[in-house]
Amino acid sequence: MKNFLRDDFTIGSRLFLTGIGLVYLIAFISLWLQVEGLFGSEGIMPVERYFDRLSGQENPWSYILRYPSLLWLDHFLHLGNTTLHIICGTGLICSLLALFNFYRGISLFLCWLLYLSLVTLGSPFLSFQWDNLLLESGFLAIWLAGFKRRDQQLSPFILFLLYLLLFRLMFFSGYVKLASNDPVWWNLTALGLHFETQPLPHFLSWYFHQLPTIILKVSTAIMFFIELIAPLFIFLARRLRHAAGILFIAFMLLISASGNYTFFNLLTIVLCLLLFDDRCYQWCLPFTFLQKQNYSTTGNYTKHILKIVCIVMVASAIITEGRRWLPISQYPVISLVYSLVRPFRSVNTYGLFADMTTSRPEIIFEISSDGANWQELQFKWKPVELDAFPGWVQPHQPRLDWQLWFAGLYYQRVLPLFQQQFDRGPESYDEIHRFIYQRYRRIYYRHVWVHNFMEGILQKRQSVMNLTAHENWPEEPFYLRAWLYDYRFTRGNSSTQNYDEQGSWWVRDNKRLLFPAFKL
Repeated sequence: MKNFLRDDFTIGSRLFLTGIGLVYLIAFISLWLQVEGLFGSEGIMPVERYFDRLSGQENPWSYILRYPSLLWLDHFLHLGNTTLHIICGTGLICSLLALFNFYRGISLFLCWLLYLSLVTLGSPFLSFQWDNLLLESGFLAIWLAGFKRRDQQLSPFILFLLYLLLFRLMFFSGYVKLASNDPVWWNLTALGLHFETQPLPHFLSWYFHQLPTIILKVSTAIMFFIELIAPLFIFLARRLRHAAGILFIAFMLLISASGNYTFFNLLTIVLCLLLFDDRCYQWCLPFTFLQKQNYSTTGNYTKHILKIVCIVMVASAIITEGRRWLPISQYPVISLVYSLVRPFRSVNTYGLFADMTTSRPEIIFEISSDGANWQELQFKWKPVELDAFPGWVQPHQPRLDWQLWFAGLYYQRVLPLFQQQFDRGPESYDEIHRFIYQRYRRIYYRHVWVHNFMEGILQKRQSVMNLTAHENWPEEPFYLRAWLYDYRFTRGNSSTQNYDEQGSWWVRDNKRLLFPAFKL
């Protein structure tokens, strides 16, 4: 604990707070560009659906506390999409204030509140781990900055919580991979699949996929060292802590270089900035503005509050992480604490790619005005055309394109079950829609947003159509259908290719009908 009692992390904390403001700015801008199409009044999953459920609740206030959000105000104000734009616009302004250190603690609190409001009612498009990571790190940043005009002196207790957050993020990312007992992680072959099956590859992903198997295996082993061993260095001696920071940052940069992962890598790098003390920054960043330590003093009352925050957050983290192994529902007090903490998404569990996807099922939508001549629906970033350039989109996250990757994996499991029961493929959309609802009602939410998306396309709702890259829309009512393909990267060695792949990034096969043609 000695390292946390030394007041020599002020430059790192200042860079961290600035970085959190930057990540909030990116997150609000990214979401604002697509908010109407995702959950506006004419969007795929309108937030008004929560308003309809509220009227049927015996205890409306309890329901609101389960989903804490400023969007509930629209239930009474009836401003529609204006409320979403106000929240995104206000969040953008507050993130700029935090970025430039104007009442940073208050600005960060407003950013946290506004982003929580969107995340809470933005399912399934705002259910990603980095959304929760931004809320948790942003919540701790509030206490690190304080609520005065200038940032307050660094609190060792909040610094410890941020170190604990970084440890949990990195360590459990490695733990879940081994705990899943997925053989491709244990035999170190996972990266041979990862680059082409990840949600949104970019052009460099194709080159990573061409690397020799031995390099990919060694890289997987190094990854496990970074995720499972290096996190322990966070709490050890100064040089080991610096080594952990360097490894984490290099790891995040490699992840960015190999795939589109929104603002996740940037946010993790921002957390890593806290691992380096002032002596390190003054040596490697000899800029005078970094060395100015113009901070407001922390009173005894504030220090006691920060201690309480530390105790509560550590206890909440223990309970939250303990859910991995303990059935907390058997412990009423612990279960109650968890139910109170969970809605605010400020203590979360982490761990990406526990089970490696071994194939890439892609949903290919087609539209036709006459039912005979079909054209594939084009998306901004999701693979459709085989020769389409895999673009670099991070730190922006195209939420629809991301969610369609998960939908492909879901329907890859559903379609064989339908064929097993009926010994054929679906003959109408209503048939498979009814099959999913009756057989898998508990996970029907994984299908309902796809249904709403197709309905929005057929109704020519502009906000939904704007989420796609399609331009040649029929003027008259049209049909829509969907196929499921398996996509794979082409290989760099043309002698091994079985297709005419010159100039193509992808090949696809195993075509099967997912949704037969229908129209409204």
